[in-house]
Amino acid sequence: MSLLYDPEKRYRRRRLRSLLRVVFYAAVLMVVAIFAYQIGIEETKGRETRLRTQIDDLEAAREADRSAAVRAELDAARARSAQQLAEQALEELRAQIPSGDLQTLTTLVAAKLDEGVLADRLAFLIDSASEARECAGTEAKRFILSTPAYTGPNTSVTFAEGRITVAGDGENARSVNDGVLGWFDPEKDVTITFTLIGGEQSVVSGILPLHHSVLLGEEEFRFTVVADEQSLVRVTTDRCALPQREEALAE
Repeated sequence: MSLLYDPEKRYRRRRLRSLLRVVFYAAVLMVVAIFAYQIGIEETKGRETRLRTQIDDLEAAREADRSAAVRAELDAARARSAQQLAEQALEELRAQIPSGDLQTLTTLVAAKLDEGVLADRLAFLIDSASEARECAGTEAKRFILSTPAYTGPNTSVTFAEGRITVAGDGENARSVNDGVLGWFDPEKDVTITFTLIGGEQSVVSGILPLHHSVLLGEEEFRFTVVADEQSLVRVTTDRCALPQREEALAE
């Protein structure tokens, strides 16, 4: 049996194998390329998603900052408005509050009203303050100021033919060893009481000297109370006639 050598067939097989090898490598390269492309697409999508998330976060932060700035500006505007209103109210209050002599008179009038003096009487006295007054001579008397340690006799004096009684009390003076002495301490507040014949009273308190006026009928008694010798106070009064007016006669 003889073997025939066919070079053409062998050549074709070799070419086929080469072609198959090229096709195989091409297919492998294509698969790798497709896989790499898919990976690139996924990475691109992930990067886009991350970038979009960062952009959204930055937009949200910027919006929050803008809202915070707006709120801060509104709060500052409200604070400025409130401060302006407070300053305006303070200025109006200051304008309404009396000062100087007017404040002194206002305080005195309020104290007299608290003591029970009629408002009509106070208005009459203020209205007649500028008019000339006829006053009698000064009268002075002394009495012992009562203390917790002394409530004995000679602790009051009378004026206006006994129609006004003046009495008072104070704190006991103390020795260097803090012992209680029998007389009052002129450096502490005292209380002076003026009692009319009908029982009406008016009271003035403070550190001596003290001043007080009592109206009785158509007369005004102006009292001054000062510290005198130990245990004693001196009461001085001027007796002045009130102006004759229809309002005074009606009272």
